[in-house]
Amino acid sequence: MTDKEKGLANLKRKRATIKTQLTKFNTYLGGFVVNKETLAQLRIRLEKIEQLWNSYSDVQEQIEGLATRHHTRAIFSLKPIEKESSSQLRNLTDCLKQHLEALKALNTSENASKGESEKGAEKKVEEIKSVPAANSVVTCASKSTSSEILLSTAWVHIVDRKGKLHNARALLDNGATLNFITSDLLNKLDLEPKKVEGRVTGFQRNTTFTREMVTATVKSKLSKYSETLTFTVIDQITSRIPGNRVEVSQLQIPESISLSQLADPTFNVPQKVDMLLGATVFWSILQQGRIQLSNEQPVFQKTSLGWILGGKLTLIGTNRTSRICCTITNGDLNEQLERFWEIERCELERNLTPEEVACEKHFESTTYRDENGRFVVSLPLKGEIKSLGDSEYNAMKSLKSMERRFAKDPILHQRYLDFLQEYESMGHMELVPENQEDPDVVYYLPHHGVTRKESDTTKLRVVFNASCRTSSGVSLNDLLIVGPETQPELSDHLLRLRQDDYVLTADIVKMFRQIKIAPRDRALLRILWRKNIQAPIRKKQLTTVTYGTASAAYQAKRCLKQLAIDNAKAYPDAAKSIEEDFYMDDWGTGSKSVKRLQQRKQEVTQILASAGMELQKWHSNASELLPSSEREVPLTSREETKTLGIRWNPQEDTFIFKVAIPAGPCRSKRSILSVIAQIYDPMGLIGPVVVKAKLFMRRLWKLSIDWDDKIPVELMLEWNSYKERLEAMEEIKIPRQAVTREAVQIEMHGFCDASQSAYGACIYLCSIDAKGNKTARLLTSKSRIAPLKILSIPRLELCSAVLLAKLACKVRKALTLQIHKYLYWTNASIVIHWIRGDPDKHKVFVANRVTIIQGLTRQDEWRHVRTKSNPADIILWGIDPRELPKSEMWWSGPPWLRASSDQWPNDVIKEIPEELQEKSRRTVLVTVQEDEENLLERFSSLSKLRRIVAYCYRFVENCRKQASQRRFGPLKVEELTAANTALVKMAQRQAFAREIWDKGNKGKVSRNSRILSLNPFVDEGGVLRVRGRLMNAALSYDQRFPIILPAKHPFSTLLIIEMHYKNLHAVSCKDSGNVGRESMLPSFSLDKNGKKHCTILTSRIVVILLKAKPFKAGRMLRARKFELSREKGGSTSGKRADRAAQEGTKKAGVSRWTVAM
Repeated sequence: MTDKEKGLANLKRKRATIKTQLTKFNTYLGGFVVNKETLAQLRIRLEKIEQLWNSYSDVQEQIEGLATRHHTRAIFSLKPIEKESSSQLRNLTDCLKQHLEALKALNTSENASKGESEKGAEKKVEEIKSVPAANSVVTCASKSTSSEILLSTAWVHIVDRKGKLHNARALLDNGATLNFITSDLLNKLDLEPKKVEGRVTGFQRNTTFTREMVTATVKSKLSKYSETLTFTVIDQITSRIPGNRVEVSQLQIPESISLSQLADPTFNVPQKVDMLLGATVFWSILQQGRIQLSNEQPVFQKTSLGWILGGKLTLIGTNRTSRICCTITNGDLNEQLERFWEIERCELERNLTPEEVACEKHFESTTYRDENGRFVVSLPLKGEIKSLGDSEYNAMKSLKSMERRFAKDPILHQRYLDFLQEYESMGHMELVPENQEDPDVVYYLPHHGVTRKESDTTKLRVVFNASCRTSSGVSLNDLLIVGPETQPELSDHLLRLRQDDYVLTADIVKMFRQIKIAPRDRALLRILWRKNIQAPIRKKQLTTVTYGTASAAYQAKRCLKQLAIDNAKAYPDAAKSIEEDFYMDDWGTGSKSVKRLQQRKQEVTQILASAGMELQKWHSNASELLPSSEREVPLTSREETKTLGIRWNPQEDTFIFKVAIPAGPCRSKRSILSVIAQIYDPMGLIGPVVVKAKLFMRRLWKLSIDWDDKIPVELMLEWNSYKERLEAMEEIKIPRQAVTREAVQIEMHGFCDASQSAYGACIYLCSIDAKGNKTARLLTSKSRIAPLKILSIPRLELCSAVLLAKLACKVRKALTLQIHKYLYWTNASIVIHWIRGDPDKHKVFVANRVTIIQGLTRQDEWRHVRTKSNPADIILWGIDPRELPKSEMWWSGPPWLRASSDQWPNDVIKEIPEELQEKSRRTVLVTVQEDEENLLERFSSLSKLRRIVAYCYRFVENCRKQASQRRFGPLKVEELTAANTALVKMAQRQAFAREIWDKGNKGKVSRNSRILSLNPFVDEGGVLRVRGRLMNAALSYDQRFPIILPAKHPFSTLLIIEMHYKNLHAVSCKDSGNVGRESMLPSFSLDKNGKKHCTILTSRIVVILLKAKPFKAGRMLRARKFELSREKGGSTSGKRADRAAQEGTKKAGVSRWTVAM
């Protein structure tokens, strides 16, 4: 083994070691859970992996260099064939092919070997950054380019409070009027910022509010430059720059500048920016010295901080992606609206996330009950609590804002004061002693009042804002885990309330405030308060679960669930009711027996009392279930009440709908949506009315108007007319109980239908009593607006069937009734065919949805019904609110639903034609790569092509000039010359693109270039020419520096053909020298050029042989030397037309004589 082979083997072993470490890191990323706690750890790992990747790249480059030289030498060292035979020729070809493929693989892997580990790490880090806020939508657009824009950055020293120097990366921006510093760097410097109120306005008038400024000294690392600057503090200046890693080999750094002289030697590695230096600093640090090598390279500028660089860098062989992100304030509205017309998704049951699992474990390990039985919980934190900054400033600002409101509204002030006094008197808030030392981290909650006029007990509630960000940009809610859902959905509660004869509702008094917060966490729940402006401001802390914190709802509901778990053996019925019949603090339960419901009420009350919770606001359709104090009130005098958001009249046992319609016409999309939001229908009982509003909203959506712009007059009139008719819904009274009392048999019938506008499903419960009387009532419905992307009617019908199957499954799980029969009806025969068939035979869209339907329902439960008997058809087009109360089809279904089964539809489904069925077909994709249409291949005459190009250039020039300056008439010589140069450059770009780029950017051609021996250069016009030994000759420029043309190219062929015709069809291949005077065909020696010329002449050109008349006899006689005669010494030609300048055309003869001297 030679030394070179040993060196290559050592490099390969080193590469394998680094690759193993990269693989381990990639495996580590596979199980890595990204959150804000682990983000810093991942960033450290990313910096290490960048160093590892640099080492890997260096080793790989060395290996590729050695391997390239090895294969190149091997090609030139191939021995010639000693004896012409097919076996030797095949061996030579195979060996040459092996080395060429190896070289090709080395070339293609140069830009494709980006490590998956680095990509994975970068992706993991960006996961946290790319998560949008709860009230925003982030829209991203990307564009692939082959260039990178480098921004000017510099590493500087910044002095902290103790005079110690810290390294910081600064972005130089001459378009900024301020200097900025990140809050992270400010925390490291431990400098004292000043409280200010300001705002920074950027593009599209986007405003960022700032609250702090700091003064710090910045020093250069390469010179004596030092400056004390004022910085505005913000959370983040920009994302990591550059956006992608740039290989230094792509950059031409001047020889006079070393890496150590650069202000940012690591400018090519994506890194965070710690500060931004604005225009005042930028122009003061500039020094004399500016270098720009080419238009494809960035500019180097000398400054007091060192050499900075910036601008466009063209990359060879790589594509970069530029990302633009836009945060839309009203994005939450847009997202909610788009759900109206999204296609029904095939969703799976949701599992707990790792964060939610950790929250559950935290509750189980930290929660306990005090001596009075009350629950004591601690805050489930998911981040570093020390990341919270100062919050007292915002709390003070909020308090003073409320005091200004109090001065204008004394009633509000009194209610606010009463609320907080009650809060403190109940022990839910305590005063923080002034002499008590604060813990390391304290959080102050801003608070404000919310008035609730419809509330019977609390007209005003004080709400605490734990989402208010501190000086570090982090709020308490950012660090709290929201927690998993522990209670059934609202619709499940309402469905269960419709199945029993008797129902009972109540709610827990101040549910959140019955659960205590552990003493160690109460410093995070502090507020500022004083009774009036003259009183001193006091610091107080809340001692119970606080509404406004992210974890409050979970903690309250989880404590209820824990009560059910603890009492499951002693009180199984009550424990089940606590776990299933509570929605937040509202309790709604039912039973077939008053006695059983009375027993459940006593047990639930007793269990809740053990934890310090009390029930209030009792309502029931049976007066004996009410407390004695409320039982004395006559049932007829009680007004309707709200149960789980639905208005219920216990006396009539009916649901009632009321819509708070704002006065005045609606003129904008926002005002219309506010009216639609008032229509609260969780069970879909008034689905046709809601669909009509959704369809109108989609019409507005297609107009692409802003939220507050005025809508067209005709649409405004149409909507206001519809809005006035919404008042008719107050006439709707829906029986709460969907089944008849003492039912002996219950059936569930589901209907679905679809159109190009919408699709939906509705479910009816049919119950039969002991006398055989049958009742059918609407239980629930669900609708969807058809997607904006047009789908076929059969596919929309299938989507409605999926919607029905999911809705029926939800109803089955929610109800505790014994249902004897399930039937599902559709008017689409093809859907029934799909459901009863094999899903694998259909296309993916159909197959996926059929699989879901078959998994949720049985195939024999699906029936066909005519459209006129399908109540789901009412959902598709909507209905006038005034007509809905009278629609018997909607409230009770088709008439035959209340009849015996022998009167049900029994339509025979015809076989679906083969061409209408969406069957899966095997598809084979064959990709054929074809070259783009080439202008040079479309013409057989170079002269014609040259004139066409010249006319095109003339047209372009004329378009740019005024009418008086435009060119007309025959083409000029300079126009034809420019066209010819353009064709030459076009041919050269196709054949010598790499050589032209290398020459323009690196100054020399690659060693592997086939025209290296011609010593090529690019002239001022961008044409590739030969620099040979004739450069000092007394010849024309084109002869001294011939143009280089590719031998096997259409332009070269056209040029040879043109020269052949100009030379009057010369047959000799030696006449190709006429071409070589102004151009040179590479990869051919002189004799090969001649062969090339002859090949073209014999295959493409009609060669004309000049056949003259025979010589005269006298001219064929022998003569002595120097013997002259009249016959042998002269010759004449016939008369020919000769054109004189002014005398017109004349005929003249020519006589030639040879005279011997």
